[in-house]
Amino acid sequence: MRSLTLFALATCAGAAELSMTATGGAFRMFTAGSTPQVAVSVAHAAPGTQTISLISMDAWGKATGWTQTIKLTVGADGAGTGTVAGPSALGFHRVNAQLGNDAATLDLGLVPVPAPGLRPRSFFCSNTSNLRGGEELAFLAALGFKVQRTHFQGRDSKVPATPQGPLPIDFALQDADLAASRAAGIDILPIVGYALAGAISEVGQQAGMYGPPRDTDEFIATWEVILKSHPEFQIIEFWNEPWIFGWTWAATPAAYRELQTKFCAMAKRVNPKLEVVAGNSSMFVEDHIEQDPSCWKGILAGTTHHPYSGCGTPSFGTLQQARTIDHGAQINRRMGLGKYLITEGATLWGSPDKTIGSNAIENARKSVQFMACSALAGAWQTNIQWDLGYGPLWTLPNTAVATFTSLTEDRVCVADVWPGHELLWGAVFAHPRHVTAAVKALPRANEINARWDEVMPATAAKDTTKVAVVWNFAGGTDARLVIDKPGDIRALDLTGRPIAQGKDGKLTIPFGEDQVYLLSDSLEVAAFTALIRDAH
Repeated sequence: MRSLTLFALATCAGAAELSMTATGGAFRMFTAGSTPQVAVSVAHAAPGTQTISLISMDAWGKATGWTQTIKLTVGADGAGTGTVAGPSALGFHRVNAQLGNDAATLDLGLVPVPAPGLRPRSFFCSNTSNLRGGEELAFLAALGFKVQRTHFQGRDSKVPATPQGPLPIDFALQDADLAASRAAGIDILPIVGYALAGAISEVGQQAGMYGPPRDTDEFIATWEVILKSHPEFQIIEFWNEPWIFGWTWAATPAAYRELQTKFCAMAKRVNPKLEVVAGNSSMFVEDHIEQDPSCWKGILAGTTHHPYSGCGTPSFGTLQQARTIDHGAQINRRMGLGKYLITEGATLWGSPDKTIGSNAIENARKSVQFMACSALAGAWQTNIQWDLGYGPLWTLPNTAVATFTSLTEDRVCVADVWPGHELLWGAVFAHPRHVTAAVKALPRANEINARWDEVMPATAAKDTTKVAVVWNFAGGTDARLVIDKPGDIRALDLTGRPIAQGKDGKLTIPFGEDQVYLLSDSLEVAAFTALIRDAH
């Protein structure tokens, strides 16, 4: 794995310069049991022995308890390097190195070991455009993503000038990448993305768009070959953002619906168990798919959404806000389809502090909010796009994402803690076996039950833990949530670090925009939800 210095700060020209690197992880992300090796280097320093102090701070600038001292031997050239074992406690660590007035900072994330094995029906998917490999693949695995949403239409460049049946396809490189991904515990959501290269319609070529295909029969025949070569696929997404005469579809809505219908007929013939989802936005589904049942009723398993813009339909809640994630779920329920997938999205906020950029706590909380709100809306699967909520330079958001995935991978959303409230947010997750009659009677149960029938791995069959993620948009930085008699409830912060219970026996947690997790093994879902709901 390569190492990368995230921040290196020096005082002024001619002063000693400190820098740090970390090895042993993927883009500074380390799973439990793997200790980062932190190398501290100095340049332009006085020859001799130099003592460098290191300390780890959390996401809010508080000391985590980890400190180290390195004594470096600096040569006549003013350079020296020393290595020390880094922090081993789970959570986010901002390691600061100090030599006199000179300093350097390196961000690290230590996260739980991801759930083992393939989970093609996981809640956690990332839009990666193409199959990732190497350190990027190890990085995805460390963050707990179990599915890559990716274009999947292996081919060579020898496309005949006129349609002659299926286009020639070379699967070798693509299948090698797929095998590597599955070996890392990550399956794929294949996209029937664009018309195959060299086989785009004349209008599409003139408009600079990716579709439609030049010949429907050629396109369908080619994908029949692809699907026959991969009978293991369970779900496939039809097309990618087919905005009418925009981006990928230089044709009419009727032409799109015709191709979708023909593709689905072929897919069902090849693999009767294959589920097809489509749409890419609630607006497209409502405008161009829903109004023609012949292209989806009994054909599609669900719809997909990229929440990049607003909507006009009020969502659940007393203030009746209009949330685009909820809008897509409402349409999917209205159509009577079982699966609603968020297949792109998340957050892209840049801090005015250029040394932080996207590696900001605002993105950490927004990424977790995005995933939790997807579950509360009733999504069957959510998606955070590469470099849109997490990424190689997003260490703090990465840690927050991995904390959420680790706590909820083999659990499903079973309760909305404050249904209808626009400022207090809470979602409870548990193994589906904990969905009792009392849980089914809770408010909004019929809207968040998309994953209740999913079969979890046998390793999770005896799981007793219920996990709530809560946050608050109403209070200031000093807001607190207090549970007077917490019983076995324990708390973790946004990055997975434990929050200590008070000496008075009460559990008092920060209750602001940064999410906090509450865990219980003994309480049933309904009682757990009520205890949090009625806290003060």
